[in-house]
Amino acid sequence: MHQITLAVLVLLWLITDIHVATGTCMACAISGTVTSRRFHVTGYSFKGLYREVEKRFDVEEITGAEDTRPKERGTFCMYMEGHWFSCHIRQEDRTPEDPVADLDVSILQNKLLEPVLGIRDPKTDGRIDFVGGIRGMDELVRRCEQDCAVAFAMYPTSIAELFAVADAGLLMPPKSTWFEPKLRSGLFIHEI
Repeated sequence: MHQITLAVLVLLWLITDIHVATGTCMACAISGTVTSRRFHVTGYSFKGLYREVEKRFDVEEITGAEDTRPKERGTFCMYMEGHWFSCHIRQEDRTPEDPVADLDVSILQNKLLEPVLGIRDPKTDGRIDFVGGIRGMDELVRRCEQDCAVAFAMYPTSIAELFAVADAGLLMPPKSTWFEPKLRSGLFIHEI
């Protein structure tokens, strides 16, 4: 049994390295309405939501041909109303003693999604939809033009963060990992 567990962990480590190396990320799109260029999400205008984000994170607009993917841990990108923004988590919001609360996705949930947008449970709230990293940043733009008002792209969770959570005996938050390429399920079901 220990050999199988070790093999799975090594395989996860290899896949996570591929995942990080390709620069893919988990992203979510928040439902709202954009009609006649009027933005609305949970009672906020575009400027209102931007101000709320700016209160909680250091924000700068991404202009021109810059890459819109998050570049490092502690950053996420936000898209709304045709604009990309790079959002940086402030150092005072880091909690290294709690590996789950210190994840970028947890900070986004605890500082913005729940208190501002009212999304208490991202697993069950119908206003949030998760978009896999393999679909790319263009998918977030498409979703915001079609049926969502704002999208967030997260920097990939590292294998060190995953192990820190596991070593503490805790669970990862919903949709906080996205592994690519996907494993064939038969690899783990068939007896060897």
